Amino acid sequence: ILMDSLSKNVPSPRSDGFGLLKFQVAQIECGIDFSMILTTDGEVFTFGSNHSGELGLGHTDIVKSPTLVEALDGIHVSQIACRGFHALALA
Repeated sequence: ILMDSLSKNVPSPRSDGFGLLKFQVAQIECGIDFSMILTTDGEVFTFGSNHSGELGLGHTDIVKSPTLVEALDGIHVSQIACRGFHALALA
């Protein structure tokens, strides 16, 4: 469930129609040209441009669909933030 600007509960999608998103979204953040998704299960997915490794995936390739950040496996993330070319996951 996402919270809109009026603090009403808004159901979040389980699928984008292509089978890419199979999780409940808790938070979405955007950097200059990349995005992060935090699930209600505390998992983090990233995608987009990856010039400096800001996606946290261990490489600098462009990623076109949400990809689980495996370095955070087993860590329940409670909040994410992006600014410019930087990303943060708070556990």
